Amino acid sequence: MQKKIQYHFLRSPFYVLSSYFVLLLPEFINSCNHKTVISSFWNVIPLCSKEFVFTRFLGNSIKSILLLIICFEVFRILGKYFNLKSLPTGLGQWLQFESKLLIVTLLSFLGYMLIAYFFAWGSDTMNDLSIVSVLYRIIIVTYLGIHGVLLLSYLVYKKNPLNQKIEVKSSIGEKSFSVNEMIWFEKKGRNYFANSKDAAIQVEFNLSELEEMLSKKHFFRINRAVIINITEVEEITRWENEKYIVKLANNQKFVGTRKRIVELKKLITELN
Repeated sequence: MQKKIQYHFLRSPFYVLSSYFVLLLPEFINSCNHKTVISSFWNVIPLCSKEFVFTRFLGNSIKSILLLIICFEVFRILGKYFNLKSLPTGLGQWLQFESKLLIVTLLSFLGYMLIAYFFAWGSDTMNDLSIVSVLYRIIIVTYLGIHGVLLLSYLVYKKNPLNQKIEVKSSIGEKSFSVNEMIWFEKKGRNYFANSKDAAIQVEFNLSELEEMLSKKHFFRINRAVIINITEVEEITRWENEKYIVKLANNQKFVGTRKRIVELKKLITELN
């Protein structure tokens, strides 16, 4: 399973406002530091808060938040254009990703200046705008804001039980694999196997031990000898003598009793 970039964060009001406050923090601290001659830093914070009023970043909060929105929307559009669906892996992919952020920065800058030109906020004119200052802040917004989304995307990936790693002792030594790679686990004779789309790995855990290790929401013991990945279930059909056949996405079929099938259907419903 790929580590997908969670683009929905870019349109989250909470994330936009959080990014705004993070960007304001250095300005706020700098403003308070000028008053520490009279009193300690912590004592002047209430006074600084009243005076600062969150207006020092690009003039006022409306402009700052608008800048964030422009940067995030440009990244969403270019993400589709460049087919950026998953987190970069390896030095080469990271360098390519960072180079694309330069394009985001440039387009965001042009978009922001275009809006400033047409609306000329309040008494501002294009001559009043510091191009260097705007560009500097857009670079900060782009790199901090987008990398924040990458961090959140990674945390979402790690939190998903299907993305957890399991360390096993196999016939070829210790091996680590992602749970989402496994379609089913089974017992054959005296041996136990973890089966992916492409391979079967002999492991030294029995099915009871695997049950404890695996997510109860995503894996189910369909019979004594098999644990299946619930997300891979494609079809359930009645067979004979109160038994059913469970067909997986790879056409593998297993038999389960009516009682287990009832439990399986309940888990499938909860998962969906």
